[in-house]
Amino acid sequence: MEILKMGNSNGSKPIKTLCAAFLLRILGFALAAASKVDKEIRGEIALLPDGCLIGMTVFPFDRPGFKMPAMFVQKTSENRFRYIGSRTDNRNFDFLITFTSLEAALRVLTFRESTLKAHARNRFTIKGALITAAPFSRILNKTEILLLPKIIAARAVRRYDKPKKKHRKRICLYARIFTGI
Repeated sequence: MEILKMGNSNGSKPIKTLCAAFLLRILGFALAAASKVDKEIRGEIALLPDGCLIGMTVFPFDRPGFKMPAMFVQKTSENRFRYIGSRTDNRNFDFLITFTSLEAALRVLTFRESTLKAHARNRFTIKGALITAAPFSRILNKTEILLLPKIIAARAVRRYDKPKKKHRKRICLYARIFTGI
């Protein structure tokens, strides 16, 4: 029943909403898995405050009767991300990215547009401290490099730095995403 209620105010985009929800869910699992696989990502997470809550949502996120796609991760004491899910009762976000529309979210999440270009074109807003934004941006870029083939990742990130033992890390990352370990 919840799936039928997902969508924008007139309910005309359920397929796009489901796609965005699926992609944000995969991204949440990927961030959590990458924080377990890659030492560099754990180093970036260490720069974030303890218990830091980070979210990515599509506007309007909290409209009564509709559930727009969202993803939330939280820093643990082991300098890792824990995927919380698409809903959280805690509204004290340390960092929140809100896409201005469903189409803007899909352009970024399907890597048709890089994060930098999307920000320059006002496709999302950022709420939170710069001290949180910079490490999260690097974590997101490193996760995308591990997750995606080079030809796609090069379009998604500003600078493609090939990580050490990339293929081994990629296999571990995919295994963790799909098994939930």
